[in-house]
Amino acid sequence: MKRSDVCQREFLPRHQLVRLVNKPAVEAELRRSQYSIIKRIQTLFDSSPSDRNLSAEAQKICGTTHHQSWGVHLETDNEHIKEMPAPKEKTYRGIFAILVLIGRPSRIRDFVEEEVCDADLPLEAPNKAKPWDLRRKKVPDKPLHCFSRWRHNTVKSFEERQWTVYAPFLGQDERRLPLFFQIPHRTVLPFTKWERKYPAGGYGQVYRAEIHPDHHAFQQVIEGQTPQKQVFAIKQLSNKSEPDFRKEFVILRTVSKIGHPHLISLLGAYEHQEYFHFIFPWAAADLATYWQENKPKNDVDTPRWLAEQCAGLAGGLSTIHYRTLSGDSLRNATASEGILGLMSNEPPATSQTGIDGPRDMFLLHGDIKRENILWFPDNTPGSGGGCLRGTLKITDFGTSKLMTHDDIAWKRPQTCPIYRPPEADLKLSNSSMGTSYDIWGLGCLYLEFAAWCFGGWDQIQAFLSKRWMRDHRFYKFHTGTFFQVIDDENGTLGARVKPGVSDVSPKPP
Repeated sequence: MKRSDVCQREFLPRHQLVRLVNKPAVEAELRRSQYSIIKRIQTLFDSSPSDRNLSAEAQKICGTTHHQSWGVHLETDNEHIKEMPAPKEKTYRGIFAILVLIGRPSRIRDFVEEEVCDADLPLEAPNKAKPWDLRRKKVPDKPLHCFSRWRHNTVKSFEERQWTVYAPFLGQDERRLPLFFQIPHRTVLPFTKWERKYPAGGYGQVYRAEIHPDHHAFQQVIEGQTPQKQVFAIKQLSNKSEPDFRKEFVILRTVSKIGHPHLISLLGAYEHQEYFHFIFPWAAADLATYWQENKPKNDVDTPRWLAEQCAGLAGGLSTIHYRTLSGDSLRNATASEGILGLMSNEPPATSQTGIDGPRDMFLLHGDIKRENILWFPDNTPGSGGGCLRGTLKITDFGTSKLMTHDDIAWKRPQTCPIYRPPEADLKLSNSSMGTSYDIWGLGCLYLEFAAWCFGGWDQIQAFLSKRWMRDHRFYKFHTGTFFQVIDDENGTLGARVKPGVSDVSPKPP
């Protein structure tokens, strides 16, 4: 047994279930139950099943399928949440394990006869006043006869123990795209480590989680991690709104489908205990932490790596701004009535038709800042490792918006004050929220990266002090924005780059 660090309850890993509940073990247990005292008396009047029959029963219980993916996901052919298709083969491994745990293994024949199999777990009591009346979730109106002769306490033991073998398996679809799982409230999550990381933000809380390797199919996207310790970032959303979650899920799934090396990939999503969660690869640090903990080396590789990463981040932004996100399928996907466009296997349409012809779509990130750039070290063999190796990825699409170039009445995003562009403060006739909003933030990061390259974190702080001025938008506070608002001779507000912005290098001695 393993213990979940989320709820401190035990679960049986899937491979352990297969190892323990195998055909010889099941056959031996069936034979043992056949020759209890009562069964011995019965054999005086009726011959017991032959060993051949016991072998067939054990085979039916174990089946040939070793893997079962439980839960529900967003189907590719429908915009609504639908249950995953039932497995072609019925197995009773989990049912048998539960019966062994409560000391009733001989009852397995009743479940097989009624075809109450592992795919029916967890069994539920539709009437809370009758917790002993367990039924299939899919058919709550049909009583189960396999429990008809059970004591209420024994049924309660079954209901409690079923969660031990029900720990979910989290996987992806055949195209390695993320799925969404609805996990029952009492499920024991197979997370052997669960640590709260970073202060909770306005959009959620991030946890560092180790998922038991038997319970996920993300091995191919976590290179460099050992099979015994596989770490992920779980983001628990503060907002419990399903439409808002669906919109962000669709955006993240689209970004994952692009597969750009400098854009974060979503591994999966699930709902548990009324909260929505996203599963991501675990990053070693965000860009702010990376700058603080690592000093640049005075060699030719440092500026080369810096240039590669800056170009990669620009390429990632360019991808979501221009190349892939066109067509009315994306707008339909984020509409309240469904997500059909993004989840289908059909290629998206090329444009959205307007009065003046086709209108291209783009995805605006809306919150480019150093905390939303993650650093993944390069742990592959032969990479050389080191702090100046790895890949930077843009993350946190919680404030992202799908737009056309005609969308000018959109509410300005809640960007980090330091990285906001001038159009966030100026009410200009042409100050629509477009791709320049993200590009300004990325340019600010480039300047800070240059400052780090010249003198590490100390130089970033010195660069900030040169920009530290009273903020026009926040009258009582100073901020380190990269522009300042000015009045021209006619009293019209304008903006210019702060003088200190052009001075990122340290003063010569």
